[in-house]
Amino acid sequence: MFHQAKAKELKSFFENGVLSFQTTREAVPDRTFTSRILLKWAKNADGTPRAKARLVVRGYTDADALAGRFDTASPASTWLGRSCLLSISSCLGWCGWSADVSTAFLQGLPQERLLWVKLPADALNILGGDENTRMLSHKPVYGQLDAPKRWYLEASRRLRSLNWTPHPMDPCLWCLYEPAVEGSTPVLCGLLCLHVDDMLGTGNPQSDTYLASEG
Repeated sequence: MFHQAKAKELKSFFENGVLSFQTTREAVPDRTFTSRILLKWAKNADGTPRAKARLVVRGYTDADALAGRFDTASPASTWLGRSCLLSISSCLGWCGWSADVSTAFLQGLPQERLLWVKLPADALNILGGDENTRMLSHKPVYGQLDAPKRWYLEASRRLRSLNWTPHPMDPCLWCLYEPAVEGSTPVLCGLLCLHVDDMLGTGNPQSDTYLASEG
């Protein structure tokens, strides 16, 4: 079961365009992360056991981060922001929802740095690689110190493209308004809290603007 879980995990990296094959000739040693596959038992929706694997790099060895060359801080939703969403939803009689973004970190903004990954032996065996195989990283990977921030920036880009705007007092509380008519005040029709790869949302079920943003 764990072999299948490892194969599924590696497949997700290629489906999201995260990794591509290179060799030790192209890779720069001090810009190459070593990695490992973490294994654990999870549960399916019906309670049955499910093997789970996660490929993680040793991000704490990142030379750029150790030298302070980039910021790794990423915002997360606040208690006040979530309370605000729940209070407004209750007062207006809106229906709330929650969601978990699958493989969120693998969908972050593309790398702006040249980084490689040295896969563990069990991963190389599955992919048919050898000891000279290295993977060029095109997008953030689990364990990379700026992966949460790069996912937040990508999530923000997607939300803005759907006309959501961040609240000025909480960058993880997003608001959606009906299109403003000349001389009128914009009307709130949706709220969304973003907490890393988890979302809590609510909105006016009679609003075409809100329903379109959900689609």
